Amino acid sequence: KEEYKNNQLNEAVNLLTFYENNNVDFSNERLVEKYNLLYSYNQDISQIKLSVKEIEKNIDNVGKENKNTQTYKNLSEKLKEQNLNLKRVSLNAQVIEKEIKNKVFSSDDNLLVSNANNAKTLTLFFLLIGMIAIGASIVSEEYSKSTIKLLLIRPYSRSKILLAKYITTLISMLILLIIMFVVSLILNVIYNGGNIFDTLIYGNLLTNKVVTTSVLMYYIKLMISFIPMILMYTTLAFSISVLTMSSSIANMLSFGIFFISQILEGLAIVFNFSLIKYSFTVVSDYTSYVSMISYGNSMFNVANKFNLTLLEQNITYILYMILFLTLAFVVFKKRDIKNI
Repeated sequence: KEEYKNNQLNEAVNLLTFYENNNVDFSNERLVEKYNLLYSYNQDISQIKLSVKEIEKNIDNVGKENKNTQTYKNLSEKLKEQNLNLKRVSLNAQVIEKEIKNKVFSSDDNLLVSNANNAKTLTLFFLLIGMIAIGASIVSEEYSKSTIKLLLIRPYSRSKILLAKYITTLISMLILLIIMFVVSLILNVIYNGGNIFDTLIYGNLLTNKVVTTSVLMYYIKLMISFIPMILMYTTLAFSISVLTMSSSIANMLSFGIFFISQILEGLAIVFNFSLIKYSFTVVSDYTSYVSMISYGNSMFNVANKFNLTLLEQNITYILYMILFLTLAFVVFKKRDIKNI
């Protein structure tokens, strides 16, 4: 009990010293709350750094020559986890420092922000449903309605006709994205209130940066970050519909691949299956570079656990797109339509 009292007393003294060093204005309750949080983060950072040093010391004692042993692997995994935790807490502390400096608390008060993060997955899912349906039907319907022959007798090459179909799909994607953005923003303002021009300060763990923007710009960036994944699965559905001449098969396969990718990502985290970082969903998800990612976010864990760099992500994404479109154009150019 005596030791506990002494610890509590020392903690109180340290906190008061922290207040004095930062000239805390106690008349502003929000600022005091932020300073308390900052103090807590600083304490956590000190503890984590001590833990990291202890683990590094234990690793040195085991020796690199024993790196294949289970003990070495466990220590290495623990060190990686602590460094990641240090990164998270340090970034949170930086966010609090900037909020205190600018006296900005929109991240806490503006329900538009929290709702945008909560609705992100749902919005993306509805966009995917809409665009996969469009991508899967825009070519295959020409076969099912037997209008493909009328289309191909026009004085244009097959490549130009298919390209026109693909461009139409992309235009549809942009229109649907804008509609979803406007509707989502209006509904959020109506039901949650809040000012879309409020200043927003947050940390992104993937980029390890503190971002200062407006709530409106955060919404816009979030919507723009949806485009790569929507484009990937739209192109996949488009290509499958060209190959199979069936919109229903294209829809089923595209959605099947999407859901299987989601399941595999969860299993990959558990079983450390590194090749999953090259799956459709991982390489096409750029929302992680924009959104307020928490430590427990699945996409954050996947991207960091397997060290997928932005360059790797971009290259793999482009290769997928080239593969899908090449297959579609080659098959469409060579297909015999006499018996269709």
